Amino acid sequence: MKKCEYNIGSTKIEKGGSYIKGSLGRDYCRKIIITLILTVSLFPALIFANLVDVTQAPYNADNTGTTDASSAIQSALNALSSTKKSLFFPSGTYKLDNQISIPSSVSLIGESRTGTIFSCNYNGIQFKLSATLKYININNITFNGNGTNDCFSAGTSNYGYFGVNFNTLLFKDFGTAIDKKASLYCKYKNVQFRDNSVGISMHTDYHNVNTIDSCYFENNSVGISFAATSNGSSLALISTAFDVNGIGIDAYRPIEIVNGYFERNSTGLKLNGTTATIGRCYWLGDSNSPSTLKGIVVDGGRIIEVGQFSFVDNFATAIEAKNSSIINKVYDAEWSSYYLSIDDTSKIYSYETTAAVVAEAPNQAVEEYTMTNLGTTPVSLASHRLSAASYIFRIKSSGSTRGVFSMMNYVSNGCYRAKAIDSSGTISTISSNQFSVSGLGDGKTYTFTVNSGTGFMTANADSTISGDVIFSIQATTNIKI
Repeated sequence: MKKCEYNIGSTKIEKGGSYIKGSLGRDYCRKIIITLILTVSLFPALIFANLVDVTQAPYNADNTGTTDASSAIQSALNALSSTKKSLFFPSGTYKLDNQISIPSSVSLIGESRTGTIFSCNYNGIQFKLSATLKYININNITFNGNGTNDCFSAGTSNYGYFGVNFNTLLFKDFGTAIDKKASLYCKYKNVQFRDNSVGISMHTDYHNVNTIDSCYFENNSVGISFAATSNGSSLALISTAFDVNGIGIDAYRPIEIVNGYFERNSTGLKLNGTTATIGRCYWLGDSNSPSTLKGIVVDGGRIIEVGQFSFVDNFATAIEAKNSSIINKVYDAEWSSYYLSIDDTSKIYSYETTAAVVAEAPNQAVEEYTMTNLGTTPVSLASHRLSAASYIFRIKSSGSTRGVFSMMNYVSNGCYRAKAIDSSGTISTISSNQFSVSGLGDGKTYTFTVNSGTGFMTANADSTISGDVIFSIQATTNIKI
């Protein structure tokens, strides 16, 4: 085998073993260059040769929004089901009054998301899977529902989505935009979901290797419902935003979120007995206070890691953990004035940039401190510094429990926050390490102060309390240094 060498400018083209120089070498390399030029110039034509225009004969689908185009589109899909061609929809409005059955291997390609509009009027499933969709693209289309119908679904059939790419789409005003019983290797890129009851519903069976990238969910009751039954199911979200949803993500299976954005959702992320890994996320709450918004709710689940995130404006709770939930790591966080809410069955193993977890101390013995005739002068509550990440805190007087609270210790900035667990009382934050409790039925206001340097807590009342007041403190999570 010989080698061909030819220089074009400073670029040398070679082929084979020893060199062939001169006119033979130049001729060979010219052929290579001509082939490359023809390939590049003909590439668009090769692409469009695989696109069938649904508005042209023999289908002649109406794209003025005047006449129902369902039948014409169905005929085209049926004809292309055994080919490798895609159905092309030029800009216009396609009125769909009847259900369309989607074969397994025909891609739907619009001219542009703002130009190609599907007006989905059918009451029920607009695009029903007739088989498992395999290796197709759905690109550059806006789908408008009637408020209650579903856009893509298999209905009661056991069909799934295999290697389906959803690109540059808008789904608006559907009951469920994309209903999935099973899926594998599916990707969503630059897709918007607005004003739906559910944006994406993933349930019933396996949902493996699904990726949602650069997508936007706005004003949906639920942005993503991830309730797969298979243990191997997982979902990854990258650079995706959730804005003003009831629940941004309602997850029952493991998820990973990187570079996420959550704004003014009633609940941004809800974990139901599952795990999440979260990194570099931004959470924006109410501009007004008090707020009812929650950033993350962990209900019997586990957050493996929460890192490099910010909570801005007002939230009722940044992260709420209940029913034996676990939060492994929280680090590099900007908390503003928010706090964690951890019930007495849950734990947080908090790892911050300025502190380290050194030993577990869940459910330590209750420490009680009895104060006789507590008055306005602060009195020390504990003989040691409060070094755990969270506490259960109780106040008793006249033989009755007046209030039960959780208190969080943010070692990184000396900040302490309290939240009522079982109390009608009112907790008011005075400063980063001081809060007051009132409305406990005894007519008193208690003030608690934690020295951010020493970690010791003191208590005092707004006036002298005759008799004994018992304060109990119970560490519930890891001790930090």
